[in-house]
Amino acid sequence: MEIIKNNEKIASNKEKWITLILAAAFGYSMNKLFSLIVKLN
Repeated sequence: MEIIKNNEKIASNKEKWITLILAAAFGYSMNKLFSLIVKLN
């Protein structure tokens, strides 16, 4: 039972990190896109 609990903890940590990384990448690309639009205008 303990092994399953630990695996669930690891999985949720992984999901948290993946979500953080995706959010950071999305924010970064949106920022780049925005600055590009500002430059064009």
